Amino acid sequence: MPKILDDIYYFRHPINANCVVFAFLTGNGREFDLIDTGIKKFGIFRTLLKQMRKDGLEPWDVRNVFHTHYHFDHVQCDRLFQQNARRNKNNVVVYAGKPDKYRTKPKFSIIQSNMNYLLAHFQHSAIKSFQLMPFVGKFLLDPFMKTKTPENIKFYEDQDEFLIGKYKAKVYLTGGHTEGHSFFYFPEIKALHTGDNNALNEFIVDFSAVIRSMQIARDLNPDMIFIGHNEPKTEKQDAYNWINTWFREFEGISDMLIPLIRNDVRINITKIMKAMAGWTFKVEVIRFFAFMQLYVILHYLEMKKYGKIELGKNDFTLYFHTAPNVEDINVEFIPNNF
Repeated sequence: MPKILDDIYYFRHPINANCVVFAFLTGNGREFDLIDTGIKKFGIFRTLLKQMRKDGLEPWDVRNVFHTHYHFDHVQCDRLFQQNARRNKNNVVVYAGKPDKYRTKPKFSIIQSNMNYLLAHFQHSAIKSFQLMPFVGKFLLDPFMKTKTPENIKFYEDQDEFLIGKYKAKVYLTGGHTEGHSFFYFPEIKALHTGDNNALNEFIVDFSAVIRSMQIARDLNPDMIFIGHNEPKTEKQDAYNWINTWFREFEGISDMLIPLIRNDVRINITKIMKAMAGWTFKVEVIRFFAFMQLYVILHYLEMKKYGKIELGKNDFTLYFHTAPNVEDINVEFIPNNF
């Protein structure tokens, strides 16, 4: 489904990262703006260029690039488009959320940044996965995720407005997935680009901001949704259902946690992790990401004074000094009148 409307195209990279193209006509011919550019490493970008040309778009006729957030799988091709631009050579601007500015620095490491955050929380790192991550990051992950900072980058803020393609777009700086994660809303066609708003794949994810982003999407009630790693929802009912699945997903997690919550008890979170991951829990990488997602949610509960996260030698435990109000926790995950 590469073509969504006559002037909007959707392209998917081989490892499931998406790029949305907004084409428009000028006196010099057809140009376009991009939302996210995808991965460059290992020649993955060639798939995107091939798809674009197949649909009659010349990749080097780019005008500007906009980002929902600054993760390598969304931004790694920025310099490629800038350096090869024809009509707008040296003038292609890359836009990203202002709170993500620190992520654009040449020496930024997403692995080290998350490890520093986690160590500041717990003051020690006893879990085997944590001990290995700095080495895995430095020699394996960081080289793959390394991104050159765009030459002409500007940073937007909440409620900023842009012309993307021929459509006016409004920024909703949601935070959550990254500090600068944002939605782009196109009121003329009631379309919303939600980026990766519900993905909990960093320890520093702000779950309260993720919930707020879900509520923003619900209130905007778009007819069409563009998504960072899934096919766009081009029918209103599909868009409605997609937003609703976010709430149901996190409601399911809360349903697992709430029955375990009692006054002054210690809960072994490893059991919840195993229930979520099933047999895949034996796979180190999957176990680590399940661990990460639960940490994000538990930290949210900790910040709301429902309990305290403790780091054990081989597992996570969550200790509640007072019993939280179950209804108060659960209501955060359920869409009101949706």
